[in-house]
Parts: sequence; C-alpha cells; structure tokens
Amino acid sequence: MISIDFKNFNEKGLKKVMAAFEKQDLPIKTVEATNRPKRESGFQTKAATFFFESGQKLLLKAKVNGSIFQVKLNNKAIPIKHVDNLKKAVAEVITFVKKNEAKFLKQQGKRLAKKKIAMPKLKPATTSAKKQLAEVTSALDAIKGETVDLEAEKQEFNTQIEGKNSELSDLREKLASENARTETLQAELDGLREAA
Repeated sequence: MISIDFKNFNEKGLKKVMAAFEKQDLPIKTVEATNRPKRESGFQTKAATFFFESGQKLLLKAKVNGSIFQVKLNNKAIPIKHVDNLKKAVAEVITFVKKNEAKFLKQQGKRLAKKKIAMPKLKPATTSAKKQLAEVTSALDAIKGETVDLEAEKQEFNTQIEGKNSELSDLREKLASENARTETLQAELDGLREAA
C-alpha cells in the first residue's frame, strides 16, 4: 500500500511513491523535498518535486493527514479525483505524466532547435582585421560546440520518442491480440449457449 509519510516528506519518506512511478516505466532522476511545512488555504502542507528522466517535472503537495493537496505537472495544475486514496491518486498522476510525455519531448526538441546563438558584433575599423578574424573564429568555434551539444540533446529526445512510440506500438499489438482472443472466446461461448 502506498502511503505518504508527512513527518518524513523527503526522498526517503517518498520511496513508495517513487517506486510506483518507476514500476510504470517513469524513472525519476532526482527529488527535491525540504520536509518543511507551509500554510496554504488554511492547511499545513509539504511539497516535493519529482524530476523524471524524460525532463518532466511533477510538484506534489500533501496535507498533514497524508492526503494530496495539489499536483502540478510541468507547472500546470492537474485535477486529481482520489485525493484521499494515495494508490488511486498516484495511478491518476501516472496516467497524466505518460499521456503528456510524447508531447513534452516534442516541445523540448522544438525548443532546442529554436535556441538562438548570438554572434559577436564586428567592431569599427579601429580593431585590426586580424583581431576581428580571431574573435569571429573564436565565436564560430563556440557555436560549433553548442551545435554539437544541441544535436546530441535532440538525438537523445528523438531516441526517447522512438522508444515510447515502439512501446505504444507493442501495447496496441497486445490489445489487438487480446481483442481477437476475446472475440474467439465470445464466439465459443455463444456456440456453447446455442448447443445447450
């Protein structure tokens, strides 16, 4: 049973919640939880931020009784129905995180592609051509370095997206197989009913 330990609202106390995420193929990179209570809307709350390996960020706030007070995914509040049943609430959160992951990775890829690199302004003729050439060469080297880093990050995001798409394709195949099996079993059941 998943439970929130309000007294130890830190990485150690949130191990069961983290395990539930990781069990659903949502590995967590780091957790930030100060274990310091705050007063919000008349309630004493504590907050923890989970950073997933995909880059998504989840803020979880809990009340003294261990129920969920607020959940934000990538700074956007998400509605949780089962605030008093942590197991069901975590299942809801997992659904939101998984549903948003492909969209999030795509946006991150676009953001990286749009990232602009500032070129140095050429100075008036008071600076020698040799010195200006050295400055421009240095700037170009820096740009090449950043481009390589951006390409590597983009490639990593593309790999993650491909992995998720492959996983989705496998799940669709399994679902189709299960549906076909259900139809076969239903036909057999109908046949048995008719024979009886």
